[in-house]
Amino acid sequence: MDKLIHRPERVLRAKAVQDRIGCGNSKFYELLKAGEFPPGIRIGSRSVGWRESQVEAWIASRPLVDLRKSHREQFA
Repeated sequence: MDKLIHRPERVLRAKAVQDRIGCGNSKFYELLKAGEFPPGIRIGSRSVGWRESQVEAWIASRPLVDLRKSHREQFA
């Protein structure tokens, strides 16, 4: 019988999330404020983190870009 190994989910702090998604501080908080990024979870009285699975799902949901087309052609 196969046993599943449950690995605890990682919680990423803001800087790690920004590094993972490739944006800076201002853009990250802009995405949060606009509701375009999953909300964080409270991990302490003054600490917030993001579930790694939610960050990865958000990345996977982003549209692919065809670099052979201009920006205008892709998003028209």
